[in-house]
Amino acid sequence: MAKPLEPKAKLLARLHQPQSPRIWTVEAFSALRLQRKTQGHRKTISYDWKDKTYTFDSLAEKRIFRWFATSFSPQAMAVQSYKIQREKSHQVYFPDLQILDSTGTLYLVEVKSTLDLLLPEVHYKYALLQTHSNQEGLGYALMDQRGYTMDYFLDQGKLHKQPLYPTMKTLFEHDVINRPLFDKHRHNYAQKDRKKVSLFTRIFVAYALQHGYVLNQSYRTSDWQLIRS
Repeated sequence: MAKPLEPKAKLLARLHQPQSPRIWTVEAFSALRLQRKTQGHRKTISYDWKDKTYTFDSLAEKRIFRWFATSFSPQAMAVQSYKIQREKSHQVYFPDLQILDSTGTLYLVEVKSTLDLLLPEVHYKYALLQTHSNQEGLGYALMDQRGYTMDYFLDQGKLHKQPLYPTMKTLFEHDVINRPLFDKHRHNYAQKDRKKVSLFTRIFVAYALQHGYVLNQSYRTSDWQLIRS
């Protein structure tokens, strides 16, 4: 088993804390039930915790769930069991993870792959998550599969200190920033070193977010490109 991501104090620092927290009991939390329609592959991604099996839509969700389960000492956890009404719509949004800490504070955590943080729909969800959590006295976070939060990606100070910053500045001088260009630069930098691949992707996303770029479609497609938001 891989070791936990962070000790509890550092994990807590990654979460937005409510100014006036609403205190939840374990009984009230237990009344939450999985509400979102599951994906067809959900049953193949699971994790056992406290004599219960939890299932997920992605390995990223499972990884973050496991980090919190093993490092955060939560009272209880749930998956996609808290409903947020979308503004001016009958549609609803289910944050990926719900975490009840030892003080009775409820945290809502949305998990996305790093490049997905550039999708407009994810930005909309994050704004909705922020507004709802602040109104209801809940903690919250949007993070990628390695636990890096949206706050990290928007921190200009961290970005400018990166040795990769000049490389990104040059890359973003191109008229069209698309999948082939991204793959070429990442390959030249990383040379199949997985740690460097992750770092390049992370700095690419940070630079794009801080300069107002979004993806025009999922990064999983072969013809995505960045556009100004």
